[in-house]
Amino acid sequence: MLANRAPVDTGRAPAPQGAVLDEEAVTKFVAVIREISRRAADVDEQEILYRYGVVSSDRTELTLAGLLTLGQHPESFLDAARVSLRREPAAEDPPGARHDAIKVEGTVSELLEGVISGLGARLGHVLVGRDGQLLDELDFPREALREVVSNALIHRSFAEGAKNESVLVEITPEAVTVTSPGGLHVAADPRQLGLDPIVGVRNHTLVRISEHLRTPSGARVVEHQAVERPDLRQDGPSGSG
Repeated sequence: MLANRAPVDTGRAPAPQGAVLDEEAVTKFVAVIREISRRAADVDEQEILYRYGVVSSDRTELTLAGLLTLGQHPESFLDAARVSLRREPAAEDPPGARHDAIKVEGTVSELLEGVISGLGARLGHVLVGRDGQLLDELDFPREALREVVSNALIHRSFAEGAKNESVLVEITPEAVTVTSPGGLHVAADPRQLGLDPIVGVRNHTLVRISEHLRTPSGARVVEHQAVERPDLRQDGPSGSG
């Protein structure tokens, strides 16, 4: 509760000892920054990483945000680099069926893609007619799922007592529920939730890096907010939308 009262960017805290950057991921990230910013065109790699909070002021110490976005096997150091995905038994399942649970591990980009893939394999499908064809599509809008999961990953709390907790995704016959560690951010007014855009973010550094990341399949990590549906719930902290 005390941590949520102050707008502290915990993503700039030092990563656990022994954590290192993924060289291939760093090369791709730096190339994107140099492409979109003329000011960064002639800046060396370490300076770019510092400006975006991937490394600390001495240019050698990896930050928490840097590990979660561009780190090598971040799941070896933080439970925040894991997502628990669980499907509860449905009415049509055999008697005595247990829940189907998996762990998705990796960077923010890998977590997002892995969770969406896991949801696609476990959610129901509906037949949709489009352009004269019948197509199998998820009975939840994929765009909404991506938005809720990405928000949970980048706007969650990394305060003490929360940084070693994982995001939880649960599938029940009634809903998909995504729960991320932490409470409402200091910038969030509960009276305006769902009414006005929220401009403050909990993890500014993590969000700023993620704006330039792509998943392994090439999709953006941070996207525009999808239209809310009443049967798609998110429990946990509110970040920027």
